[in-house]
Amino acid sequence: MKLVIIHTYNERENHENMIEAISVARERATIVGDVLVIDEASQMRVMEAVYCMSYARQSVIVGDRKQLPPTNFFRGGLTDAEDSDDFVESVLEEFGGVFREEGPSATKVGLLSHYRSETPDLIAFNNARFYDGSLEVCPPRVVSGTGLKHEYVPEGRFVGQINRAEAERIVELVAEHVSKRPERSLGVVVMNYNQMELVEKLLADAPGFVQLFMSDEDSFFLRNLETVQGDEADHIILGLTYGKGEDGRFSAASLGPLTKTGGHRRLNVATSRSRLGMTVVSSLTDHDLAGSSAASEGFQRFREF
Repeated sequence: MKLVIIHTYNERENHENMIEAISVARERATIVGDVLVIDEASQMRVMEAVYCMSYARQSVIVGDRKQLPPTNFFRGGLTDAEDSDDFVESVLEEFGGVFREEGPSATKVGLLSHYRSETPDLIAFNNARFYDGSLEVCPPRVVSGTGLKHEYVPEGRFVGQINRAEAERIVELVAEHVSKRPERSLGVVVMNYNQMELVEKLLADAPGFVQLFMSDEDSFFLRNLETVQGDEADHIILGLTYGKGEDGRFSAASLGPLTKTGGHRRLNVATSRSRLGMTVVSSLTDHDLAGSSAASEGFQRFREF
């Protein structure tokens, strides 16, 4: 039996995998695999998936409808997917209705055991708000992580698509992590491309021991909201980025992609990357959000978080 696996944890790598799979199929013009497994299928475009499925005798589609669908982020030359509402239907959505959930011929299987987060508090929000409490979390006998923490940055202002005060605090937290827990991996996630660039620029001036830590791709990553699906780390620093403007007032319009189509999915992905601990860096409080009349699911979930 020949097994072909297409792992689509982000669309940048998906392109490379897809080109290779399609090239093989075209060259042979025949069956290239007995079983095709499409992993992270929520990010696989329908036509690309169907093309590859036509060259396999059987297909297994693995994915989570609560996570990000495909976007044109890697195809349209945008600096940030928040510039567009252009989500593309995934193979997971397209084929979702054909799976049978019950009986001896069931073709849909739910995977409910959550393996990533060491302590329930790291996944409690996602479990309650996105999965109706159905995830099973099995904490280890000995807890070695730090759990969920909050860093409030009251002076933070969201101006010109960046929050400099938050970015500076994130850089301090990165150095603190490397000093105290250099054996544990670290991921930094922020809400948009501009903030990611600012954090990257500030980190370029970090001390040498921090630079050395960040040079190891297995130890460190920096991502924005659109590119973090599929990544995980021992510890995550999640910068919520958004905040009040220069006038000290908050507008839900500043939340960009979180208030648009699929905003709640983006939040689900961003808040579920940690294995041992997550520090949330924020310039907003629940009180700041209370006065907004925004009704999108993404905004409501953001406020609850």
